[in-house]
Amino acid sequence: MNKPAVTVPLLATTLLLLLALALPAVTTAYPQVQPDGANYPASSENRCPFVCKAVYEPVCGSDGQTYDSLCELKLAQCDDDSLQPAYDGLCADDDDD
Repeated sequence: MNKPAVTVPLLATTLLLLLALALPAVTTAYPQVQPDGANYPASSENRCPFVCKAVYEPVCGSDGQTYDSLCELKLAQCDDDSLQPAYDGLCADDDDD
């Protein structure tokens, strides 16, 4: 009473099938890095569908507030369409802190 052995091709095919089924779940769970420094999720339901990298390159916004990066300012633009970058660096009011 010999049991049939699982063949290598059958095992490989099964593993590839499992990987193919799991891969879409893994790729959509993590945001995709974009050239502008923002991370855009594969599916976006938010008004502002990205998160920024933790980078400190201060930018002064037209609202007088200093943003940690241009990406952070773009994130704030999702709530205020009139917001624009004024200049690179800390805003004048923030230099006194």
